[in-house]
Amino acid sequence: MNQILYALCRHCVGIMDGWRPFPAWAVAQQADVSLYAARKELKRLKQEGIVDTISEKPSVDDCECVVPYHGWTITRKAYDTEEYIAAANKEAEICAECFGSTKEDYLRAFLGRDSMDQIVKETEQMLGKEIS
Repeated sequence: MNQILYALCRHCVGIMDGWRPFPAWAVAQQADVSLYAARKELKRLKQEGIVDTISEKPSVDDCECVVPYHGWTITRKAYDTEEYIAAANKEAEICAECFGSTKEDYLRAFLGRDSMDQIVKETEQMLGKEIS
């Protein structure tokens, strides 16, 4: 599993600020690699179309000094990767524990799949084990 992509997917699938840019230094920290290694891999993944750079300009209401915030995000192409499915599975576990409902309900939302059987089957295949 690509730990750089997994770290970025964990951020992007997260319900707390997952839509915001994630800086390379944060990806490196989450993946436990050097900043150089993270940047190198992010650039390679960008060439493959799996990740992209984005910039967000906060509103004046958020803060007085408005400075654009730059970072990384995943593209639609990342949604079918082992890393994204594992990240969605982990976030679904956290959400089910914190907010109730079932892990499968959250997986349906995170993976954007209609069939629950398909979601569970794909997740189990990617993780190589049965989920409950």
